[in-house]
Amino acid sequence: MWPGGAADASFPLGYPTLISILLGFLGCVLGSKLSPVPEDDTKFTERRVRTAAGLGAEKA
Repeated sequence: MWPGGAADASFPLGYPTLISILLGFLGCVLGSKLSPVPEDDTKFTERRVRTAAGLGAEKA
């Protein structure tokens, strides 16, 4: 939605999805590369087992 219609837009495009999909994909790639490294799966498995078994609950 551009005031005045598509003809008055800064970059009038017939198919703006070509640009928006490309920019979205590049944003996902950059976000993945710049985000911190997640913890390894062993900590996740340990936490899941502790939650299911109730281990460590007596400390709280």
